[in-house]
Amino acid sequence: SLQQNNLPRELFLFHLLELAVYELRPNTVRTLLFDVLPQNDIAIQAVLLNRLFMVLGLRKVQLSAPYSCTLLCKIQDLLCQVIGRLGPRSEEVLLSEDELGRLPLHYAASAGLFGVCMAIFNVAKSWNTTSRWCLIMHTDKRDCSPLEYAVISNHLDAVLSVLFYLERLLDAPYSDDGIASLLSRMLFTALHYGYEDLISIISWTCSRVCQRPRTCEGASPLHVAARTGRADHVRLLLGNICISDVNSVEPMYGWTALIVACVEGHQSIVDVLLEHGADRDHRDHRGWTAQEHAAFRGHLALAKAIAGPSKWQAG
Repeated sequence: SLQQNNLPRELFLFHLLELAVYELRPNTVRTLLFDVLPQNDIAIQAVLLNRLFMVLGLRKVQLSAPYSCTLLCKIQDLLCQVIGRLGPRSEEVLLSEDELGRLPLHYAASAGLFGVCMAIFNVAKSWNTTSRWCLIMHTDKRDCSPLEYAVISNHLDAVLSVLFYLERLLDAPYSDDGIASLLSRMLFTALHYGYEDLISIISWTCSRVCQRPRTCEGASPLHVAARTGRADHVRLLLGNICISDVNSVEPMYGWTALIVACVEGHQSIVDVLLEHGADRDHRDHRGWTAQEHAAFRGHLALAKAIAGPSKWQAG
């Protein structure tokens, strides 16, 4: 029956490939990809790539032994070869949406497959500019781009590959208004989860593209970082993307980052903000200062410390 019906034969071979990838059998994967599929006139499709990327990403999370990691790298190299051999079909395959609205790059980025991401970007060099932008900006039915999945999963290498590709695109004679919004969302996601390396990388990229990144509520990255309690993140942001935002006010309550830090009781962040010229006398929409917020919430030592002249001011 497998010989009489192409669909069951195709599915059967696809399932064999998934099993070979999961069991980390590079020789079997090579035989199936480069011998068996061509002999049966079965072309590489996006649905197959998506499944293989997901399976390989799952195994990547499970692995610890060095030998197993070597096998995984061999299989990833084979998948990169497959992508490189797509030829004229590359745009058709790699821009094909599945039922979730996702491209193969969504799955590669979500799985943290740096080599696969780079292979996709390499073949995309031959596409027209519009298609190249579509590859990175396309969102699925959850309104998420490949970069967003890489950031949420904290895959540093995958994020770097996307940002490197983005750097190349920004030099092209084409602009996309969604880039600034996308990078802003990624910065706030990294801040929310405390992904330190991603915060550093994305904030630097944002400083080139987004003049004043804001959440949908109008809060700046400093407001978000001040709430998390990470003084190192606040200092990093003040060094690039938020140089002039130390006294920026979010519109809902009229709070500055200093007020947020006082509300949360983060003395170390208060010190950093004052060092960079935060206004201790600013009043929010209710007329409250940062000191009053600290005292009201029981942070009495912090309220007392913020009352006098800043230790960072001369004289």
